[in-house]
Amino acid sequence: MPKEKVDYDYYNVELFSSTTWQWREFQSVQLPSSVYPVSDEAVTSGGVVYFLLSNDTILRFDIYSEEHILIFTPSPINDFKPYASRLIKFHGKLGYFSISEDHLWAIWVFIQN
Repeated sequence: MPKEKVDYDYYNVELFSSTTWQWREFQSVQLPSSVYPVSDEAVTSGGVVYFLLSNDTILRFDIYSEEHILIFTPSPINDFKPYASRLIKFHGKLGYFSISEDHLWAIWVFIQN
C-alpha cells in the first residue's frame, strides 16, 4: 500500500539584533501543511521561543543554537477533553493551560527549558 504524501510548509525565522540594528535569517522551520501556529502569541524563556501548534504540539526554537524541536503537550487526565488551550509563562517557565467543556482547568509547567 503506498504511503500518503505529506505536504510541508516552511516558516522563515528572522531575529533582530539591537546591537547591529539588523535582521538575520535563521534556518527555516518545516512543518506539515496541516500543522500551523494557532496564535501569533509566543512564550519566551531563557533564549527560547515557544509556539503552540494546531496538532497540540509545541514548537521550541532556541535563538542561540538556532535549533528547533517539537514537544508533545501532556496527555489529558482521565476524561479531560480540553476545548481551549494556550501557552503561558509561570514563574519564568513554560506553561500549558487548558480548560475542558466541564470548566475544569489543567496547568502543566515544563521544568526543563
